[in-house]
Amino acid sequence: MALYLPVLSVVQVNHGKTFNLVDDWEEKQSLQEEELYLASLPSLEDLKIDLIKKLHQSYDDKFQRYLDGYPKAEQKSFMTKAQEASAYMADNTISTPYIAGLVKGDDEKRIKLIHVIWEKVKMSALNEGDLIGKRDAMKACETIEELEALDSTGEET
Repeated sequence: MALYLPVLSVVQVNHGKTFNLVDDWEEKQSLQEEELYLASLPSLEDLKIDLIKKLHQSYDDKFQRYLDGYPKAEQKSFMTKAQEASAYMADNTISTPYIAGLVKGDDEKRIKLIHVIWEKVKMSALNEGDLIGKRDAMKACETIEELEALDSTGEET
């Protein structure tokens, strides 16, 4: 089905003002197409949500690779060991029964293991702080340009 434009494409109305019907129709079509295009673009908030999901996934993947280095049974004791090591680092007179059991009561090995565990606790805290900082930087962006200035890991490029 063909679309026919009126033969009379220029009309004079309202005190001699001239309208070109063809140009007006083409401009209207162009504006509608632009509005549809702009409506299809993601909003700043949508972009933030997407980038934050990607950031979380990258950290989850990294943490999973770390966990894969340990059997599940040992993974279940991570929190207990971290709590005992943290308490010992705050007060070295604190009892650490779980860690002491791991080294069969050898006090020298217990202290070494506490320090190894403590280093892992600190590294975990640094990684989490890094994640939070990057996520907060993404949330703080007020324009798409600011968000684009951060790479997918939340670092400024």
